[in-house]
Amino acid sequence: MPLPATGCSHPAPTTDTDTERWVASDESGWDGEQLLNGSRYLVYASVAIDDAQAAPVVMQLREKAGTRQAPELKFRQFKDRPLRRAVLRELWGTGGALNGRCSVYLVDKEFAVTVRSSTCFSRN
Repeated sequence: MPLPATGCSHPAPTTDTDTERWVASDESGWDGEQLLNGSRYLVYASVAIDDAQAAPVVMQLREKAGTRQAPELKFRQFKDRPLRRAVLRELWGTGGALNGRCSVYLVDKEFAVTVRSSTCFSRN
């Protein structure tokens, strides 16, 4: 069962091939030019999985975590709930369906701006 394309930038279900792998990515916390006027952190994450492989993973995640949000899952539904965090650890951990397929970059925007500003000023 493929994942629905609703709200996605890809018009049809994705499929890995012998020569290509589908990688989905998303960001959270980008506030445009007002870098420090919103959330403190910027998160950019990706997962290498096509829709055919992702559909049963998402269904299992919804079932184990007891979440029904559609069409996409949001981390905020998991972060403050120990049972749901455990489900994510299982999924991402050794032997989990997404082990080795995910990348997450977390940027503390206040630190990044401070470091970048001090580097710029030291060159003048």
